[in-house]
Amino acid sequence: LSLASLLRGSGDEFAFLGRPLYSESRGSVMLGPDRTLLPFLAPAFLVRVGDRKLARYRTESGGFHYEYYDLAADPGERDERSASKPARTLALQAQLREWIASLREQGDPDYVQAERAGMRARHRSRGYVE
Repeated sequence: LSLASLLRGSGDEFAFLGRPLYSESRGSVMLGPDRTLLPFLAPAFLVRVGDRKLARYRTESGGFHYEYYDLAADPGERDERSASKPARTLALQAQLREWIASLREQGDPDYVQAERAGMRARHRSRGYVE
């Protein structure tokens, strides 16, 4: 999946609206409020659909912490809304779990080295890339 034409301004700026965009962070710090660095347990995952974004972080106890943001209302991600928007949070959690499960199906239970060919085929089958 290439966003190069979109970033150069020569692509369809609406091509990705409504489609989920996923990412995985293997780092151990994130940029927090006031540009402070905040540690977290890797890997972290996120899904973004339109202006809605959900991030999932591992906790010290082995569970997960979720953060939901409405980027249209809060582009700086300062107002975490998972408690006030539980239905939207749960819907994005389900999408994120499905994507993480697809990584597992590729034979990568630790999510460290997803098989790129399998991921491209999955994206192609879902219409995300040609």
